[in-house]
Amino acid sequence: MKLYVHIPFCHAKCAYCDFYSTPRREWMEAFVGAAIGEWGERSAGLSEPVDTLYFGGGTPSSLPAELLRRLLEALPTENLREAT
Repeated sequence: MKLYVHIPFCHAKCAYCDFYSTPRREWMEAFVGAAIGEWGERSAGLSEPVDTLYFGGGTPSSLPAELLRRLLEALPTENLREAT
């Protein structure tokens, strides 16, 4: 099973980008908390393990290291075939 995590933060909006993104850094902590909470609710109903983890956005690397660490610790990262 593949899991895509949309990180909707960018420093600025590119004219060509159609993805939802925002430069609002003050929303980052709440977003990570909400993403972790949603994963907790949805993961219980999965019928197969996650083997691929994709991060997209936005610019996932715009998250501060501590928030990215919290998110990664909450997501399934063991036994992945692929992570991007």
